[in-house]
Amino acid sequence: EEEEDEMHGRASEARRSGAERSERSEEANSQREIDRRSTMALELRLPREMFRAGPWKTPEILSAFGDLSKVAAMIRRSKRILVLTGAGISASCGIPTFRGKGDFYDTVAREFDLPDGSAIMDAHFFRDDPRPFFKVARRLYPSNFSPSAAHRFLRRLDDSGKLLRDYTQNVDTLERVAGVRSVVYCHGSFSTAVCTRCDRKFAGEYIEDEILSGTVPRCRSCDGGVIKPSIVFFNEMLPRGFYHSLSEDAPRADLLLVMGTSLSVAPVSHIPAALRHIPSVFINAESVSACDEGLFDVFVRGACDDAIRNIERHLQLDLPGRCP
Repeated sequence: EEEEDEMHGRASEARRSGAERSERSEEANSQREIDRRSTMALELRLPREMFRAGPWKTPEILSAFGDLSKVAAMIRRSKRILVLTGAGISASCGIPTFRGKGDFYDTVAREFDLPDGSAIMDAHFFRDDPRPFFKVARRLYPSNFSPSAAHRFLRRLDDSGKLLRDYTQNVDTLERVAGVRSVVYCHGSFSTAVCTRCDRKFAGEYIEDEILSGTVPRCRSCDGGVIKPSIVFFNEMLPRGFYHSLSEDAPRADLLLVMGTSLSVAPVSHIPAALRHIPSVFINAESVSACDEGLFDVFVRGACDDAIRNIERHLQLDLPGRCP
């Protein structure tokens, strides 16, 4: 009996110990999640309250060629749509996307024998040697391309008054070419340039010839400083206007529409977490980790242009013009 009691005692102690470890683990996970949300709020300069744990969303997965009347209805009901776009909306224009196999960074890594192709858009790497960037910059330069159906759809949203703002991670300015007025260039653009030595500002066209020829543009005012397009490289700050606009728009938005992005570059990638409390749609060629984080109501799998043309058919009577 004594042995049996001892065995029961050890078993009870083991259960208590296991329960305590489980409780400590849950507390640690909970604290890590709180810390993660605090970090996102800090990086986006938004109130922490916007990152409170909201309802977990299990996205309805739809095909770009399927029935997208639900997405059209969400757009129809909304009055202030915050749009977040990435390279996927420019892919059909001929501008490469960045992170897939055979895409921009992968190609650049092989061309310049780099362990990571994104180094070519790193501020420190650029300061050491700007030549690789300018050898490939013409592949991204906007004068070589025309807007896609997705860009023109944004123009229609803007004209209808439904577009609160498009937060684009792209630097090609094709939104502007399409006539979108309510746009924030989160990562800068080719529209302006600056001398890295004397800070003189230039219109983007001033260095167009050098970009298209793959040579390094030099400043005549300071006898040779490198003129860099006003693109936000890695290890550089985002434009102040980004934070100001987002602080105004985030509390007002009633629909989040995310298109053509892997959501892998912070802090812009945190925007869906800040807007978890409103309806949300994600359109992309493939699923990304954010799809598994309870952030989206609907995930439309496929090319952005295909999805947009499908959605647009349901909205012909609601928005001005038409996307070809």
